[in-house]
Amino acid sequence: MTLGNGDEEMLSEFDKSVNFVDGRYRVNLPWKPGMREALQNNKTVARKRFEGLVRRFKCDHELFCEYKDVIDDYVREGIVERTSCDSLLDSQGFYLPHHAVIRSDKTTSRIRIVFDGSAHENGQSSLNQSLYTGPNLHPNILELLLCFRKSPVAFTADVKSAFLQIELDFRDRDFTRFFWTDNLNNEPYVLNFTRVLFGLRPSPYLLAATLKHHFKKYREQYPHTFELLNSSIYVDDLICGQNNVPDALRTTLECLQIFSDAGMLLRKWRSNSKQLNLLWQQEGVKTESSETSAIDLRPPTKVLGLAWDPEKDLIYFDPKDLLKFMSRRGESKRFILSVVGRIFDPIGILGPFVIKLKCLLQELWTLGVEWDSELPPKLRHKWQQWSSEAEGLTEIKIPRFYLGNIDQEISKCEIHCFSDASKSAYGTVLYLRFVTCNNEIETSFICSKSRVAPLKSLTLPRLELTAALLSARLAKQVSSCLKFDANIYYWTDSLISYYWIRGVSVTLTQLRKKYWIPKGRQLVKTMIRICLVCKKYSAKPADQLSGQLPRDRITQSPPFQIVGIDFTGAILVKDNQETRKSYVSLFTCAVTRAVHLELVSDMSTKCFLLALRRFLTRRGNCKDPLRKILGRALLTFEELSTILSEVEVIVNHRPLTYVEKNPGEPEPLTPAHFLELGYGDSKYPIHFIELIDTTTAKESYKKRKTYRTLLLKQLWRRWKEQYLLQLKTANHFKTPSVHKSLKLNDVVLVEGNVKSKLLWELGIIKEIFIGRDDNVRSCLVKTFKGLFKKPIQLLYPLEIV
Repeated sequence: MTLGNGDEEMLSEFDKSVNFVDGRYRVNLPWKPGMREALQNNKTVARKRFEGLVRRFKCDHELFCEYKDVIDDYVREGIVERTSCDSLLDSQGFYLPHHAVIRSDKTTSRIRIVFDGSAHENGQSSLNQSLYTGPNLHPNILELLLCFRKSPVAFTADVKSAFLQIELDFRDRDFTRFFWTDNLNNEPYVLNFTRVLFGLRPSPYLLAATLKHHFKKYREQYPHTFELLNSSIYVDDLICGQNNVPDALRTTLECLQIFSDAGMLLRKWRSNSKQLNLLWQQEGVKTESSETSAIDLRPPTKVLGLAWDPEKDLIYFDPKDLLKFMSRRGESKRFILSVVGRIFDPIGILGPFVIKLKCLLQELWTLGVEWDSELPPKLRHKWQQWSSEAEGLTEIKIPRFYLGNIDQEISKCEIHCFSDASKSAYGTVLYLRFVTCNNEIETSFICSKSRVAPLKSLTLPRLELTAALLSARLAKQVSSCLKFDANIYYWTDSLISYYWIRGVSVTLTQLRKKYWIPKGRQLVKTMIRICLVCKKYSAKPADQLSGQLPRDRITQSPPFQIVGIDFTGAILVKDNQETRKSYVSLFTCAVTRAVHLELVSDMSTKCFLLALRRFLTRRGNCKDPLRKILGRALLTFEELSTILSEVEVIVNHRPLTYVEKNPGEPEPLTPAHFLELGYGDSKYPIHFIELIDTTTAKESYKKRKTYRTLLLKQLWRRWKEQYLLQLKTANHFKTPSVHKSLKLNDVVLVEGNVKSKLLWELGIIKEIFIGRDDNVRSCLVKTFKGLFKKPIQLLYPLEIV
């Protein structure tokens, strides 16, 4: 609860004007300047409204009897009085139309009379418009419920007719007139209130301000109860708890005394403690009662709109009224909006369920569906599915007390906040995690929040960031409310949002809310760089200069003289009616990059030796073209072998050198050139056939051999001048100054199997291993699990000594 300057001034004026007369507090209505004199009489409108109410009474005589009983009680208790004739002659005054609200869930008073302070003549102001609303002095409902779940012994009560226990100043009573009659056939007469009534805009403020003014008297006498009452009263409901039964009983008796001194009665006491209930009976405390003694037939206890089962100490959403309303089987946008408005879930027990209905409502708005039009078939199906699931809402119940039935001492407490988003909605949920002295772990749901994604299109990372912001704000509110000594952990699966949050700009912005530091950005960068936690997040794997290419790869040699051998993963083939696995054995030429493939039935030594004899090779990963050709087809062994031959041709015709844009340039070098030695090449002599006709066969073969030799030299020259030069560029050396070599006793983060770097182990380098190029390639690292030899790519230097 935060107050502005104007609110504090209004409270100060209230404390000066409030009086305690004959055992009750008397207050003034907070009039806006000049509005008391300017407010016009609305007698005509109020009379017409009352005549309509009389017609209703004539149709429902039982309602009139109940209505009359309430008014008679008001008169008997001095809450209303008959307006004097002198006052009626005064042109000033205001008349309040009234009607009945029937509450079928109540067992005592079935109707509540509501007075309309917003009624007015055409073009004139109403009483509510002439009064200040006043500051909101009530605690936040979510925070009140969170605190209610904090204590093992919980109890509630409410103030009987709280508004009607505060008197109105005599000067304001003429503005609370209303028509009434004891006989429907007689002319009505005029009554006016002597107390604060429900229906005026400032009534909640007047009640809360009066209670807080009264509580101040007991700051020193009952300090603990004073603090409790200031944070545990919402309008006329007392909702609080204590750590044990004696403290709860003491608080109960002190609260009864404090309210009794203000002329008010706390009643309908309820508690989850059977022992406290027995003590209340002994002390004469009025507990909650019902017309029936059958516990199963009693309506559920309501705590700020949520149902509470004191016997089992569970809280839940009672869908009885909602299901009754939904039984009308309405299927329009208006009806769905009414359903959403009837779901009150401040702590988010039904968050995942309710958000689906809100998303449906947003779709209806986006499509421009009229209020009472039929739903489109797709959206009607969603609505019907949601309606069928609503019947299971009674099964969603959570323990009121966070610790539940834990009877051991808590050694550790944590708050875990999870946030996530999709294109249609985003949300967060908070849990408490307890660790007992026996290392037993328990978790408890705290609360959740969900929001529909805005109509304006946002990227998914932006929505994830919005969800993280919602999570942080909710965690801050929960932490300040519960006041647990707990670490808070935020969880998100969006790395983009994480890097946005932890940036220098955000840190500097938060810092400058309180302090101005010269050269602040430079200082923030320095602090983030030396922060151990930040280093764990931002650490990068150790790197090293690229090694020299092996001599075998850059030395001219015939195809397949230097080869690499590998097998692909299993490929399913069809054998008659059965499906079995087969494999591709591949050999790749290290010099020309040529590849050849062969299908084998298994990975046994025998099959590999047979494949080797057939000299099938493969370079690189041929699975991609193979997948593009096969798709999801299931082939026989022979069909798959044929496909592999086609894949082999595709791979061997891939360019090794740059593909020129000019069609006049030579075609790019491929591994097939070395395998075919100029097959189909345009430089082959056109007159070769003529040579065979005019010379001997021996000379023809000699010329052919000479040409092939020249062609091979040309290919190898292009291989050296183009391919090797391009290979050197692709494997360029990195700047030595950027990559510092690891050394002994360096602290490193050892990459693990989990994604979060915070869960990786810290290690110290005990020995380094030098490669053939005199650079560090691996290290012996000591962790708490022992010594391990790790490549530098798995080590993340932290620059800590």
